[in-house]
Amino acid sequence: MADATPYGKDVIRQLADECHRQDIKLFVYYSQLDWHHPDYYPLGSTGQWEGRPRNGQWSRYLDFMNAQLSELFTNYGELGGVWLDGMWDKPDADWQLPTTYALIHRLQPGALIVSNHHKQPNPGEDVQTFEKDLPGENATGWGGAAVSQLPLEVAETMYGGGTWGFDLRDMEPKSLPDLVQYLVRAAGNNANLLLNVGPTLHVHNR
Repeated sequence: MADATPYGKDVIRQLADECHRQDIKLFVYYSQLDWHHPDYYPLGSTGQWEGRPRNGQWSRYLDFMNAQLSELFTNYGELGGVWLDGMWDKPDADWQLPTTYALIHRLQPGALIVSNHHKQPNPGEDVQTFEKDLPGENATGWGGAAVSQLPLEVAETMYGGGTWGFDLRDMEPKSLPDLVQYLVRAAGNNANLLLNVGPTLHVHNR
C-alpha cells in the first residue's frame, strides 16, 4: 500500500500500531466501488463519464477486492471490523458477499462487518447503518430500508455542504449545537452516531 502513495509510508500501519498501543479498536474503511480498476465492469452509476474502459472481468475484480481485504485483515493485527461502502453504485451486481464475508470471518472471527448499501442487512453483517439519515426516516430519498433488529448506526458528516471529503469551499461546517442535537436524535433512535471529521475545517472566531 505504501508504494502506491507519494508519502511512501504505510499510514494504516502507523494508525494500527498507535491504536494497539492505546487499546483502541481500529475499524478500516473499504470502498467496494472502484473508479480506477479496469475490471470494475459493467460500470456502476458513478462511472459513466467518458474515458472509463468499457470492458473487464467482474470476477477478477472481486478477486482483487478480496485480496486487498485479506491484506488488511492479515497485516495489521486485530481489527475491530470493516466499514464497507459502495455497493449502492451497482446494487444489482453479484457481489458474492458470502465469499467475502466468510473470508473476513475466517481471518478475524471477532471482526464486525458494517455495509453502507442502503438496504436491509445481508447475512454476515453485524450493524445496520443509515447514511445521512435517522433509522426509518428516509429524509434523503435514497434510503428507506426498514429498521432491522441489528445494532443501528447513523453516519453523518460535519461539513455544511454534506460532502464526505475535505472541500476548501465549504466555509460553514455544522455548528456544535447542531451536531449535539443530531447525536441526541440518533441516540433517541437507539443508534450510534458515526461522525465524519475532515482534516481541516474553517474555524469561526469567538
